Parts: sequence; C-alpha cells; structure tokens
Amino acid sequence: MALAPDGTKMSKSKRNYPEVYSVIDAMGADPLRLYFLSSPIVHGEEVIFSEKFVKEVTSTVLLPYWNCVKYFLNYKDQFNWEYSKSLNSENVMDMWIVSKLNQTVRDITRYMDEYKLQNATKYLFELIDVLSKWYIRRSRDRFVNGDMDALNTLHYVLLEISKLLAPFAPFISESAYATLIQEGAKESVHLEEYPVLDEKLLDEKLLTDMDMVRAVCSLGLNIRDENRLKVRQPLSKAYIPISDSKMQEIVKGELNVKEVEYSKSLVEGEGISSQSNASVFVSLDIRVSDQLKEEGILNEVLRGLQVVRKESGCEVGQYISLRYESRNEEVHSLMQKYEESIKKSIFIKDLERVESIGNGIVVKVGEFELKVEILKV
Repeated sequence: MALAPDGTKMSKSKRNYPEVYSVIDAMGADPLRLYFLSSPIVHGEEVIFSEKFVKEVTSTVLLPYWNCVKYFLNYKDQFNWEYSKSLNSENVMDMWIVSKLNQTVRDITRYMDEYKLQNATKYLFELIDVLSKWYIRRSRDRFVNGDMDALNTLHYVLLEISKLLAPFAPFISESAYATLIQEGAKESVHLEEYPVLDEKLLDEKLLTDMDMVRAVCSLGLNIRDENRLKVRQPLSKAYIPISDSKMQEIVKGELNVKEVEYSKSLVEGEGISSQSNASVFVSLDIRVSDQLKEEGILNEVLRGLQVVRKESGCEVGQYISLRYESRNEEVHSLMQKYEESIKKSIFIKDLERVESIGNGIVVKVGEFELKVEILKV
C-alpha cells in the first residue's frame, strides 16, 4: 500500500496526497514507474509516496543516463563517428564497462525471473551511475581526442541500457534507442530481444580489481578533502596496494598524482598522510612544491576557461579567440609560459592580453582573478 507523505493512509477526504495525473504531467510517467518498481511496494509492503522521491529518481537515474547519451552525440558528430559492430578494444576501462554491463544483464535477468523487481532496478541504477561517474569521467581525455574505441564502447553500452531499461521506463528508453540506432535496426526498442549475458565479455577478476581501484581512490580523495587539497592540485606520489600498471594509471589520473608506487602496507614519513579500510589503503605525499603549485594554478585557469566556453555557448571542438585582463603578474607569466598548452586544451586560435575588458567574465584563479572575453571564430 502507498501511504501519504506523512505516513498515514491516503484519503480523498483529507486530500493528503497529490493527484497521480498532476505528478505525471509535472515529472513524467517513467520516474513514477521507476519509483514504485524500485520500492518495497512490489513485494506488497507499505511505502511512503512523496514527489521528492520521484524527483530523486529523475535526478539520479534518468537525467544521468540521458546526459550520457547527449555526451556521446557531441563527440560522435565532432569526430564523424561511424557505427562498428566489433568490440575489440584492449583499453582496460572499455573492457571493464562492458564486463559491468554483462554482470548487470545477468543480475537483472535473475531477479526479474524471480519477480524481484526492486532488486533488478538496483543493479540497473548502479550501472547507470558507474557509467556516468566513473567510465565517462575517467575516459574523458579519450573522448576529447576522438578515440573510436571509446566511442564504440559507449555507444554499445548506451544502446544495451536502453533495452535493459525498456520494461521499467518505456518512454526514455524508446527516445534513447531512437537516438542511438543505425540504419537497419528495429523500429522500436520494445521490439528488440532483451539483452542476454555474454560470458566471454564478463571478467569477474577485472570487476573485482576495479572495485579495489575505486575504493583506493575514495580513500585518497578523503585525504585530499581533509587537507584542503583540490583535485586540480597535482601531488607527487601515492602508495597503494595495487601492482597492476594499468590499474595504477587509473589511480594516478583520479588522484592527480605524478607517480604511483606499489606498497604492501601503509607508508609513514614526513608529509605523508594515510587512510585505510579493511585490506585497502592509500598513503599520499601531500607536500606541494613550487612546481606542483604552478601546475595547480594552471589547472584552475584551464577549468575556468572551460566553464567560460560553456557559458558562452561554444560548441564542442569549436575554435575561439580569447582576450584576457589580469592584474596579477604571476597569473600573466603563467599564461605566457603555458600559452600553447592553454590554446590546445581550450581550442583557442588567438590568445591576447589587454589592459581592460568592459563586460568580460570573471574567472577565479586561486586568490586571483582573470577577466576574459570570448570571440567566436
């Protein structure tokens, strides 16, 4: 039974619940379906109904999935991606997300066969979460550089998710499917066969190893938070209980450290900060040299300019001319020193310092400010 937001029985006389059609009009049918399918009500148990829970499904599941689709479309068009049936990437992130997809197919199928829909939705939600927050984020440089293996893998996973999602959220799955399919595909996602586990693409060891990598990274980010060190500030070294070089590279990128070294135990010493959780640990050298500090400021500049690009409506890969005003000579000298790197990263054709900008956009760079103006080429 669905209860009112205050935990009491829904009552027409008390009008203690929203009309179902007003909820559908405001938020759509898919979030409402997913909310109930992922709740104990599918087991005949009581559940409190609240619009905020329906909104949460939209913000944590449906929007992230749709944003992943849009992310793919941006780079697909920029690099003239063409569909390929083959999945032969040897990149560890590609192999991992495909393996995660097949693990999810296995688990969802098992629970749906047992009519345990709440359990099935849990695994679907988790797949969408790791796709957007881990796979895409850790593969961003590859997408920016037009890596076709990354685009092929993302397309494949998004399309399979549309099929997995179809019974639970029929409308967004249909929209995603129609957006992603190629010529010769079936007319609707609801005419497709439901995904089937491919044992050859399921690597349990890789899944376990990546879980450990993510646990290590979580501890490392906690250390950064405790010491008020932004992720954009590079650090010199991390000691972790992972010896695989490919996994070390992932940790290196996520924690933004120059070097990762395998260690069997926590490392102690001056400037070393550590955290552990069961068999997982990480020790970080949190000392920031002048060179590392300079790189951190550069990263702040790059991030700020990327935000300005987005706010100015620049398309992905579109070249711009940029003028900037800086009252701080340290920031100006940094802009000069790394001019070519900044141009390449932000797709800038011409970069010019001027004395004054009237209606520019202010970019915070640590304690200083840059005022910039974008001119689209």
